[in-house]
Amino acid sequence: MYQDKAKAPSYDQLRPLKPGRAEVQARGSFPVYPGLAEHLATAKEHPDAPGIIPHVMATCAAYSYAGYGLQADATTVAMIMERMGLEQNRCRAFAQRVDAMFIASAAYLVQSQDRRVAILCYRGTQPEDMISVLTDADVAPERLSVEIGGATHMVHAGFYRNMRATRHAVITALNRAVEGQSILPEDGDDRGNPLERLYITGHSLGGAMAALMAVVLVNEPDYEKIAEKLEAVYTFGQPLLGDRGFALACERTVDVRGRRFLRDRLLRYVYFRDVVPHLPPRPVGEYAPFGREFRYDRALRPLDLAFSRFGQALEDLASVPSDMTERLGRLLAQLQAPPVPPPGTPPGEPPWGTRTTQLAFDVPASAARGQLRDLAAALPRRTATMVNDLVTGLPQQARRLITAAPTRAMNPLRPQEQGWKERMGAERSHSAQNLSGLALVAPVAFFAVRLNLTRTLPFTFSFDDHMPTHYISRLAPPGVLSEFGDVR
Repeated sequence: MYQDKAKAPSYDQLRPLKPGRAEVQARGSFPVYPGLAEHLATAKEHPDAPGIIPHVMATCAAYSYAGYGLQADATTVAMIMERMGLEQNRCRAFAQRVDAMFIASAAYLVQSQDRRVAILCYRGTQPEDMISVLTDADVAPERLSVEIGGATHMVHAGFYRNMRATRHAVITALNRAVEGQSILPEDGDDRGNPLERLYITGHSLGGAMAALMAVVLVNEPDYEKIAEKLEAVYTFGQPLLGDRGFALACERTVDVRGRRFLRDRLLRYVYFRDVVPHLPPRPVGEYAPFGREFRYDRALRPLDLAFSRFGQALEDLASVPSDMTERLGRLLAQLQAPPVPPPGTPPGEPPWGTRTTQLAFDVPASAARGQLRDLAAALPRRTATMVNDLVTGLPQQARRLITAAPTRAMNPLRPQEQGWKERMGAERSHSAQNLSGLALVAPVAFFAVRLNLTRTLPFTFSFDDHMPTHYISRLAPPGVLSEFGDVR
């Protein structure tokens, strides 16, 4: 495992040839948020009212992509968090790479100078790294090692494998923080303030690993000391992790402090038409969200809004083949299920057809013939019902979607309000209906935004909206300095 470490530079080092700190800060410069460590240690709600914490976490998640030659870069992350306000922080990076296993994992742990606050940040999918991309595509379900509510669940194999690749090194460092020690062993074993609050964050794949780490901390009894310090999880452009049963189990789980942490303290940010929060798509499996979701909507002109709604209608129409596949799968599953015992079968008897010896020796011939006739009559009726559901349901759905498309596109055409809004229940980001959003719409939108003529067209999904720069800029409170020390 590759490890890197860094101590944040001083503000004088961040501003070479500039006046002293007090004078520069009075004119507007670093730190972006003076007293950030104290704010993180005392915030009473999430997201906090000033919007400081989401902005800080989005910035940390974005700069976790720093590095050269696919290696982690603790120096850059420590520097950026110093600029944001975590003065004299300590940073450790843990990276593991095994190409044949689709592992390209990196985690950063940032500790405040007073040791009361720590931020665990996972790096996302690196665009230039094919192994990192293949991690996202490794959608085969894998069993989670911890039970949730007394039951086991399956999750996205690629995300889970990459989180586990660095987990034990991360846990070791977090345990030092809980004990009041520096996360850098070379600082010695002197004990200061113990860890009071742990934040976890990440963008894209990093967001998925952050959420999975939270699931493990909350449900693993051996990690109770660390789970007690868990304050909030902020993810940006995070894909989905597991099916509906897994999501419901997470939201029902009560942590060691009596909180429904994974329901109330896991905050999932989605920028406009970002495609990744809708992945994996439904043909791969019926994935579902958990936690709280905040989505940013851009203001749209009436014509753009009409285009958007018409595109959504076409997207729904394109989901018909996926629905057909699901219905066909249910049909095959029911046909392969053991037949229902005929009426009059005593309770507790094995399913009809599993005790042929009794039919031959114990059951009167007339009764056996009657049961066989009932079974033979029932099977075609059941099959016919399922086939009819498959054949007639889909054309009806297609007609409904086609008929509704003009209405959805043109009525009403009020301008869309811009800003972040919390989405509840079914409004949250679910799996894309089909592969067209990933394979066709999102790539076209990525290039369309680069042309002035098509820049404002609101495609259903977009890879461009997944870029971490959007999350930083839209989460920055008005008038706040950027991480470069200038006013936005």
